[in-house]
Amino acid sequence: MDQYFIKINEQLEITTTSSEIEDQDIIRLSRAEYHCLFSQRSFKAEIINIDSHSNEVLLNVNGRQYSCQISNSLNLRIQSLNGNSKRRKQQGQLVASMPGMVLSILVEEGQRVSKGDPLIILEAMKMENVLKAGVSGIVSKINCDNNSPVDKGQLLIELS
Repeated sequence: MDQYFIKINEQLEITTTSSEIEDQDIIRLSRAEYHCLFSQRSFKAEIINIDSHSNEVLLNVNGRQYSCQISNSLNLRIQSLNGNSKRRKQQGQLVASMPGMVLSILVEEGQRVSKGDPLIILEAMKMENVLKAGVSGIVSKINCDNNSPVDKGQLLIELS
């Protein structure tokens, strides 16, 4: 039985299982619209956006918008292996998610970058990984060199 952890609007946290979800009275009205009945209350839900990369679903429920972050136990294990890299990424810090070798630094100090821009190519486990900016900003400091080894969690680039 799969267990799901749902965080709504960065405030309310719910834990549920796949069987509990399947037991709910949910009727699909269209591609993105659903009618739901919970605790004898009726809800109209519309899926506005699904971001499979961040496991975030944006919903409109009875005219109110909700951001839902959905994780299962596997997602949580993977996040714990990455340490606090998500929080650091939001603060403009790019860290190595695993040990490896810096193949190429694609930016220079003082350069303006946008969220999602490639910053570094890191070789880890015989694969090339493109590390991207988590936020927009200016490269304030590069803490590694081309062809240098890095450890998991090592701070590579700082953005301001």
